[in-house]
Amino acid sequence: MSKYIPGNHKHLTAADRLYIERQLNAGSSFKDIARYLCKDPSTISKEIRAHRLSDFYPMLYDVYVPDSSGRRHHE
Repeated sequence: MSKYIPGNHKHLTAADRLYIERQLNAGSSFKDIARYLCKDPSTISKEIRAHRLSDFYPMLYDVYVPDSSGRRHHE
């Protein structure tokens, strides 16, 4: 059941983003999250795509090694 009444609620709030994070960690689908927040599932998908950490950390166990970064920049 949704906690929001549909209307002029255009932007996601910090509380919405926290809810999305918790529900994703719990295994909820975009559709379930969107239904609760009275948003389109594509809104949830776009929010996740825009704020995911994989853009910064492409591999889960990627480790910064100073020597390797220098070689990459000089090639």
